[in-house]
Amino acid sequence: YFCSAYEVGIYNAALPTAMLIRMPSSALASIFMPVITELYAREKYDDLRDTYSAVIKWVLSLSFPAFLLMALFSDDVIKILFGAEYAIGAEALVILALGSFISTVLTRASDVIRAFGRTKIIMGCTLTGSVANFCLNLYLIPLFGINGAAMATAASVVFVDVTFLIYVYHISKIHPFKRSHLKPIFSAIAAILIVYGITKYLIGISFFVLIAMLFLFLATYFFLLLLIKGFDENDLMIMRAIDQRLEMKSDWIREIIKRFL
Repeated sequence: YFCSAYEVGIYNAALPTAMLIRMPSSALASIFMPVITELYAREKYDDLRDTYSAVIKWVLSLSFPAFLLMALFSDDVIKILFGAEYAIGAEALVILALGSFISTVLTRASDVIRAFGRTKIIMGCTLTGSVANFCLNLYLIPLFGINGAAMATAASVVFVDVTFLIYVYHISKIHPFKRSHLKPIFSAIAAILIVYGITKYLIGISFFVLIAMLFLFLATYFFLLLLIKGFDENDLMIMRAIDQRLEMKSDWIREIIKRFL
């Protein structure tokens, strides 16, 4: 109603791209939910807290690098995926990526609420978020166009997930964050700055360069995590659970990590 079909098309390209950041959290949910439900039923609240924290650390470790890549290379990501005519959506992509990142780190709180049997809280928060999204769109789109739509979407999803987090702490005094969670953040920032400097100031950007730099980033990120002892026994537990769930074998990675614990 407030935007042209062209702008709507650009927004519809930016939104699902930003939502890719949520994939790690969604993948881990299938492992996380049954575990915390069992722990809650057995009244093992300390183990529940540790599991919650370990999963959030993994979500943070996987989603924050994706956010940084989208934020710093938003123009290039949009152009490569959809074409130069979609480059105007780069700012919207950054806004949506930020909202998606914050949301994906917090959203596992809804699983804890489900494990506690408080599903009405989830329904109430979701409905409130939908109303907030509608109202924010009415206000922000006339002012900022597709960037306003991105702001409205990002703000509403973050609001819902922050509310989930607050409810979890209110009813259980559990929160998932530890100082050790800063290690993947610092490692990702250092790795992305190296990659950004190489691509922007030394070799330029193309599709194949971005693919190569992605692998360089992942290798650097992993090395830095090892260097600052960013892994612990809980991470190995999560890796074993992923292996069992997906029928994968990451023994060699776990052996490398064990040497740096």
